[in-house]
Amino acid sequence: MKTMPRVFDLVVLSHDTNATLYRVRELGESKSVGVIDASIEDSRPNQRIQWLDLSTLMTPTNAQLAKMR
Repeated sequence: MKTMPRVFDLVVLSHDTNATLYRVRELGESKSVGVIDASIEDSRPNQRIQWLDLSTLMTPTNAQLAKMR
């Protein structure tokens, strides 16, 4: 991503149809983003935050978002 996502935005690591969707929970300093697995956030509300570099994240495609619903 070129711009920092906002907290609660959905992001992915690839545009593969079966890619895991992540929800942004925290924004760190110097382009680090704290995410959780959005597909299981309802069943596991206290997930540990994973920190990823902004350059590895992408905006999900419409097909990926439709699959989540």
